[in-house]
Amino acid sequence: MLEELDCIPPCIPLLVSEVFAKSKDWDTARRRLRYLLPDLKQQSEYYELSTMSRIRAPAPPDKLEIYLDGGLDLFNEDKVCRALRCRIEAAQRLTRSLGLLADTMWLTDFLTEKFCRFGRITNLKLDAILCDTLVLIELYPLMVAGILKFRSPWLATCSSCLDHFEGEVDRITEFLYREHAETFSLDEHPAGGLSFDTGSLYTPPLHLHLVPRRSKDSRQPSLPDLSYDAIRAAVRSALWTGREAVAGAGSIFSNSGVGLAGLAYVEGAARNRSELRMLDERRNINLPWVSDLDPRQIIQLRQEAVSALPMFRELMAKHLSTSSTEATSSSVKAVVDELRQQSVEVRNELSNIQRHSTRFWKSSYMLLGFGVSAYGVATSQALPAAGGLLPLIQLIINHKSGTERETEKIKFRPGYVLVKAQDILAHSDPNS
Repeated sequence: MLEELDCIPPCIPLLVSEVFAKSKDWDTARRRLRYLLPDLKQQSEYYELSTMSRIRAPAPPDKLEIYLDGGLDLFNEDKVCRALRCRIEAAQRLTRSLGLLADTMWLTDFLTEKFCRFGRITNLKLDAILCDTLVLIELYPLMVAGILKFRSPWLATCSSCLDHFEGEVDRITEFLYREHAETFSLDEHPAGGLSFDTGSLYTPPLHLHLVPRRSKDSRQPSLPDLSYDAIRAAVRSALWTGREAVAGAGSIFSNSGVGLAGLAYVEGAARNRSELRMLDERRNINLPWVSDLDPRQIIQLRQEAVSALPMFRELMAKHLSTSSTEATSSSVKAVVDELRQQSVEVRNELSNIQRHSTRFWKSSYMLLGFGVSAYGVATSQALPAAGGLLPLIQLIINHKSGTERETEKIKFRPGYVLVKAQDILAHSDPNS
């Protein structure tokens, strides 16, 4: 199915269907990957050329397209923990949060580039690709549903524009370095070398293991240099992704408070330390019941709560926006509490409508059935009996349409999303 979807690199369906689906163990998967490498390289090279010149149409005004940056850009090796367990958990969190919030999510396509410039084949490289595939399998339902797509890391630009962009990155990095330099640290690593703590750069923070070069003239990396380079990389990534988001009329989401602060600085929205801290703290959202759904259940929730999603997304996007001065961690918690309370109200209203409707239909059908039977027994003509009860039938029809209107109205409220998430969990098979 993925072969028919737009903005899905051809290497992904091959990895899922031809490598893992046909392998009984890790060694078999590695052998199949090695065998398929020429085909993967050829298709990736063609795909890379075709996407570099592609112009993305802006999203419609009523659609929320999210461009992922920092640690949320799951295949950016410099900004995510490389432990497989952490990567799979990150993919699951992404599915349960932004998988519901976004109409479309955009990841950067670093996979195609890997195959285009694979170089010498080693087991280490093959294993890295296999780990990528396990993360892709977690995201597979979102790709099949057309929710998750991949954008090229390449962007056509002239040398003058690129120089201006790099200069802007340097200017913002200088400012943010003064604000955040003291949050970084450099310590001895138990396995040898050094451990670089990225501090406030990402949430959660990264601990990078630095292995010193073996040459005699190699110098130990300094904390100021490492800190500056890390901040610059985060700022550059956020601004680059921000350009893509602007072109696609979308929004940028990141777990890098520093990266988002760089974007806010460009817009004149961040001028002091307290504002930058506010940007760091306001993205942690744990929605009741939704956070317990797997990717396929998230797709089911999107389908069953489709009427409520526009208002739900508008509400959440307002409190996640970097331009909102009210988007603090406490205000986001208040929104979640409000949604939880609203879900209780929605369920009570739906139950009340159902109980009222059940009583009405039960008494009406008893009256209708009794009338037809009595009239038919007396006259031996059931058809005139039904004709004589047409006003009652019309009353039933009117009541049904009125009940449906009330129910549909409730289904547009944001709290209905949590109601359906709770229902899906209640009916899920715990052994599946």
